[in-house]
Amino acid sequence: MKRATIIFLGLIPFSLYALWGNESVEFRSKSLRTAGMGFFLLVMDDQLYELNFYDFGANVAGLVEDDSGTTFIRTTGIEHKNVGITKSWSRDEGWNVKEKWATGRKVDLEGVYRTPVYAIKIKTTPVLNAPLFWGTDMSAREILMKSKTRDFAFTYAQSPTTNFTWGGEIRFSDRYEKNEYKDVDTTTYYTKDKDTGAIKIGAILPEFTENVSVGFNFEGRKLGMGETDYTGGGVGFGTQVFYTPKTHIKLGLRANLQVIDEKMGEYFPETSGTLKDIALKGLYTLKREGNRINLGLWLGYASPIYEEIFGFSFINEERHLDYGLGISYFNRDRAAIGIELHQKKTENTEESKYYYHYEEICIGGELHIDGPLFVRAGYSLTKWDGELYCFGLTFLANRIRCDAAYNFEQISPWLEEKNHTFGISLTFYP
Repeated sequence: MKRATIIFLGLIPFSLYALWGNESVEFRSKSLRTAGMGFFLLVMDDQLYELNFYDFGANVAGLVEDDSGTTFIRTTGIEHKNVGITKSWSRDEGWNVKEKWATGRKVDLEGVYRTPVYAIKIKTTPVLNAPLFWGTDMSAREILMKSKTRDFAFTYAQSPTTNFTWGGEIRFSDRYEKNEYKDVDTTTYYTKDKDTGAIKIGAILPEFTENVSVGFNFEGRKLGMGETDYTGGGVGFGTQVFYTPKTHIKLGLRANLQVIDEKMGEYFPETSGTLKDIALKGLYTLKREGNRINLGLWLGYASPIYEEIFGFSFINEERHLDYGLGISYFNRDRAAIGIELHQKKTENTEESKYYYHYEEICIGGELHIDGPLFVRAGYSLTKWDGELYCFGLTFLANRIRCDAAYNFEQISPWLEEKNHTFGISLTFYP
């Protein structure tokens, strides 16, 4: 059995501008490799974007087949510096430019042990410090709201027979908040405002019929197990179907239904509703003389949408219809290049209807320079959110692998907000 120990290190600064918040402190891509090439979801081969039950279907029973045969221990972190610049204009002073900074940090610890029959995974997030909101309070003082989140999950999956796989996961998380005032030397202490306990159960029938595999999953979530503002919870059900008519063609379909019923304190409205989403992903691979072409397809629908902004959760009465297309070319082990198009149409379903169209094109690639060195670069252009420039590299030396990625993002052009993200990983093969 192949064994690998992976260490992925980093520091995460992050920033906001006035009246805007986001808890993300990571690359847009889940994978450091694809982060160095752009925001690829379909056609660039990657361990975190495989078309299988675990990555695409979010079925915990798929842990056995996901990245099969690999046992590893990994710590993850990303250095993320997000520089926000706000502009205002007055007749007396002209343009007034302010830079807004905030910092955050995230560290993940993950261990996976696999055999051909079962797999065990332990993942914890001991540190997740992120900004929630920057703006002004009732006294017109500049305030930065920060959060600190901890998370722990244990997953077990087993294939007792070739015709059946099952798995389960338990997860606990809690979140603390505090406020920092920029103009005065005042900082509040962290206080717990949210805790969550969740359980997931999944099952897979790998040989449901010829060329067809089927999976099912259930999730239950409980909020407010301690003395916190958040109470309530939710349940979710999902199913996945994979169809492989030929070795070079694979289609995956997933459908999920979630019932949410949450409450944050007595002064806020209840967050409740039934969420539905369905997605189809396809991959066609053409091989010839060591070269390979991937063609990818994505179709998705979701309504309504569960979101969390400034630490508050709510349900948006919207419909999202998104689709993606992509093509990539792999020249043996020497080079790879790809392009993907992502589009999403958003329509509000309430009386005050509005329409929003999101478009993005990603171009990127990977080149094997010489011996142990691989370099990557990519570019992404988004209709509303600006441009993303990506760079990455991999260096191999004996049993050590080093990966690095850097992203520069220019978003909200009218406010000139700029984001800088850097990540590095070290992989040790014992």
